Amino acid sequence: MKKVIAAITSGLFSALSIFSQMPCANAYYAGQQHTWRFVEKYSGIGLDWYSSIAINENGYTFGSSEKGSLIINDSNFQTTYDFGLSAMINGYSSPPKINGTGYLSKSTWYTSLSVKSFSLDYSYETSKGSITTMAVLVGDVNLDGFVNKLDADYIAEYRAQLYNGTDYLTEIQKLAGDVDNDGEVTVSDAAKIARFASGSINHF
Repeated sequence: MKKVIAAITSGLFSALSIFSQMPCANAYYAGQQHTWRFVEKYSGIGLDWYSSIAINENGYTFGSSEKGSLIINDSNFQTTYDFGLSAMINGYSSPPKINGTGYLSKSTWYTSLSVKSFSLDYSYETSKGSITTMAVLVGDVNLDGFVNKLDADYIAEYRAQLYNGTDYLTEIQKLAGDVDNDGEVTVSDAAKIARFASGSINHF
C-alpha cells in the first residue's frame, strides 16, 4: 500500500512539475507591447469638414494614422503627428460631403503591457453632427484584457461560424480582431495573434 501511495505521490509531483513549466495563457514575452487602435467614428449626412486633435498626455508611442473607410477622397483628408505638441491632428474638407456611418480615421499606438485602458485628450469641430471615438486593444478579440492564443482560436471559430452564416462579433471585437487593419477579421489576423502569443513578434 505504501508503495502505491508513493507511486501516486511521485506521479502527482511530476505532473505539477510539468504544469509549472508550461507558460501561463496570459504571459507575455520580454520586449512586447500592447497595440491600440484609436478610431474616429461619424454617423450623419452632409458633413462638409471636420478637424480634431488628440493630445498624447500619457507618453504613448505613436505608430501611424490613416483615413477610415467613410472618407472617399484621399486628398481632402490630412493627418499628422505633431511631436512638439505630442498630438495627432486630423482634418477633412469637402468635396465630396461625407454621408453615412463609418470611420473617419484609425490610428495605431503602442504602450507598455501594464496599460489596460487607453485614453487621449480628444476634441473636435465639425460642420455638422458629432464624432465618437473608440480605443481598442488590438488582438484582444474575446475582450478579456489579454492578447493570447485564445484570441486566435476565437477567430478560427468565428470564421467557421461565419461560413455557416452566423456573424456574432461586436463592432469592438471586429476592430480588435482586424489586426492587419484591412477591414476584415480573417485567418491571417489569427495567425498574427498566434505569432504574438508565441513571442515571435513584439506588437502588431
